[in-house]
Amino acid sequence: MPLNVWGISAPTCDAFCGHDKLIQGYGDAAQILITLSTWLFPFLALIAQLPFEADGPANNFISGAMALGSPVMVTYSLVLTTLNRNYVQNIFNRMRREEKAKNVQSGIKENLKTVPFILGEVQHAPIRVSQRDSWLSSLICLEENVPFWSSVKEDLLKTGRRFTYSFWAQVLFATFAYISSFVAAMKDDLGDPAIGLHFATSIVWSWMLPIVYGYVFVGCQHRDGCIYDALNKQAYCEGQDVDGASIIPSSQSSQHQSQISQVTSYPPSQVLRPPKNHSPKWWGLDVRGDERKEGPIFNYARVHTWFNLVEHIKTGFENTLANAASTSDTAEICGFEDGELEMFSKRRSHVRASWHMFSAALIALFLQWGTTTAGIVVAYLTPMVGLGCRSGSFLLYGLLATLAWAVLVVASELSYTVMSYHEHQIIPSTSGVYLPWRIKIYTALAIALRFFGKILVVLNAGWLIAFSIMEDLGFFQNCWCQTDALQYKMSGWTPVFKAAIDLRGTASGVWSGGFAMSIAICILVGGFFHLSLQRR
Repeated sequence: MPLNVWGISAPTCDAFCGHDKLIQGYGDAAQILITLSTWLFPFLALIAQLPFEADGPANNFISGAMALGSPVMVTYSLVLTTLNRNYVQNIFNRMRREEKAKNVQSGIKENLKTVPFILGEVQHAPIRVSQRDSWLSSLICLEENVPFWSSVKEDLLKTGRRFTYSFWAQVLFATFAYISSFVAAMKDDLGDPAIGLHFATSIVWSWMLPIVYGYVFVGCQHRDGCIYDALNKQAYCEGQDVDGASIIPSSQSSQHQSQISQVTSYPPSQVLRPPKNHSPKWWGLDVRGDERKEGPIFNYARVHTWFNLVEHIKTGFENTLANAASTSDTAEICGFEDGELEMFSKRRSHVRASWHMFSAALIALFLQWGTTTAGIVVAYLTPMVGLGCRSGSFLLYGLLATLAWAVLVVASELSYTVMSYHEHQIIPSTSGVYLPWRIKIYTALAIALRFFGKILVVLNAGWLIAFSIMEDLGFFQNCWCQTDALQYKMSGWTPVFKAAIDLRGTASGVWSGGFAMSIAICILVGGFFHLSLQRR
């Protein structure tokens, strides 16, 4: 056979080889298990370290599906959390350094150190503040409430996720398996197309390494309900007893224990405008959607409401520093009016929130497409060079992940628009609450897009696992996939007459480049989380 003959054409493959003649190792259980254990199982084990902490099995399933089905989404929420923590820490540090902060009570100074951590931590749950009966201003101004803030911080620290031996065992094992498999492949199997394609699949999973590290380092709670449990404490409210403050009787504790609480926790009699407690629905689905769900991956939907929360508390502390000596009324000191404070303001959060969203999107897309592109390049340049079943699967996975993220973000923005209108401009009628057609359309679009996005992430998560297993089981070892028919149709060919040693020169640069690219991206993103977060 001439040395320059590499393989056979697609028509020849179909005519003489048949569907199953090119399958390599299909049905060899031992070889399949070795391949799965080498390239896939270490990353599957890391799924246990992804951010769940949602309310109930269904929401935890969706959390996992959103992470696997859209790495750009899980990264986007994590980067937002990191940037938001730094923002709130910076503004309170700035207040502490101001000259007027030196003249206030020691308790206020202590709160300026404690509150930033609490505000950073409550990003993982829907929170609103209330000034009803001077609740929030009492929390900010009264010395008697300093233990409230410190106790909340202490509880949140106790229930936060920490680096454990089991965490490090899983992460280090997955990292070692990824690196050692590459080194072994370069030494013993360089040029083998099958090994190269297994390696390309593992590259697509490598985004998990910085993400599981980032969520523990940046901080989240180890289960749902921890934030509300920490906030559910008895506090003092402005009154006539005990040095100008009176402790709330235990009989009223369910109403007054915490000045920060979930919207739905307020009885209708305590809500300034009852319709605010009932968000619009479409086909029985709540327009607020992910915004009202606990869990760190849903932080993407709370970016505006969280900034509104921070703005209220920041304003209260700033006014306290400026007005503490001018009056004894806490509401006047903080500059608050009695009643519920805005959760959904009429305008979007200030420019900082938009900048955080833009920055988070860039970093999330960098991680998603950096690792996915590295996998695509390795698969594309493995003979037969072209867009085939493997590289096409990776490309489809990246596109669906990005589309799902974009759809869910747009849905959350529409949801906020609806809730903002609902909170400020609702018009009672004899049949309930009147909403104009524009808001009704936004409501339907928000819910429909969110439903569509959730379907996409579930399907894409299944697709990620499916094509990874299909590769190891040999389902792609057929004429259509081997000849890259996705790109070349019947003009492709498959290199059946060339051994791994003949392809070593081509594979060396491609494999090394793909591996180096994935490692560099993981280090850069992991380094961002490690270096950008201020120590608390």
